[in-house]
Amino acid sequence: MARRCPNSRRMARRCPTPGEWPGQSLATTAAEAQAEMPTAEEIDAAKATLADWMNRAGDIAERATPAHDVRDQKIAEAWETRERRNQRSFNRGVEDIIDAQQDFEEEVMEA
Repeated sequence: MARRCPNSRRMARRCPTPGEWPGQSLATTAAEAQAEMPTAEEIDAAKATLADWMNRAGDIAERATPAHDVRDQKIAEAWETRERRNQRSFNRGVEDIIDAQQDFEEEVMEA
């Protein structure tokens, strides 16, 4: 009887078993995996590459920091300018409402 995959009640597919594929067995799978493993030299080369990338990343970050600071300062100044303009616009609107209310009250009192 065919073996079903765990948690595959909804699916009709089966889990492959070792030896189901032509030439496939647990021993050949292990041998293929062993053949694909990196050598000690490849591991050392990868570690050296990563170390170089980390050093370069630190250098790039140090060189980019002044530009980031300038950008952040410009953003903060633009935000403050926007806030001042919004406050000014709001204040003008409130003053217009107060003036209109006073005009309305004067007209009501004259009527």
